[in-house]
Amino acid sequence: MRDSDSRCTKPRELPLDWRFARIPGESTAKEEIHDCLADLTETDRQLHLAAVRGTMRAAAAGTLWPRTGVRCVSHEPVFELRWNENGRLWRLYEGEPQAEPNLLVALRFHEKQIDHDARLTRSLQDDEIGVAERRYAAGIATRWGESMVGR
Repeated sequence: MRDSDSRCTKPRELPLDWRFARIPGESTAKEEIHDCLADLTETDRQLHLAAVRGTMRAAAAGTLWPRTGVRCVSHEPVFELRWNENGRLWRLYEGEPQAEPNLLVALRFHEKQIDHDARLTRSLQDDEIGVAERRYAAGIATRWGESMVGR
């Protein structure tokens, strides 16, 4: 897949739906967002939370730019939403299941860690992508938390 293949780069009238993957025994991206912002003052936390929500709304509307706003990171349909908020590099890994063309699945949220050793920075990022890929694969059978029983 290419960056421009993401649903987040294709403008639409009706926004896509977001689902936060629920994998037993693991946190959700929603919980990770709040965990990442926990060290901020309440005012800054609210500002950063608004930025996260704004990025997610832009993704759902299909108005993110390839490479700068969204990047393909996996052969699974997993993409990285990227933004810089006051020097903090936020990443939200999301899945785009082919069987559900109107859905975005929030898989993993984190603040990118930059180390002076570029290999370590890359390794840390690859670990985060691995979490997202694993959550994507683990959630397929249950539609990432919504039971398929009776469907």
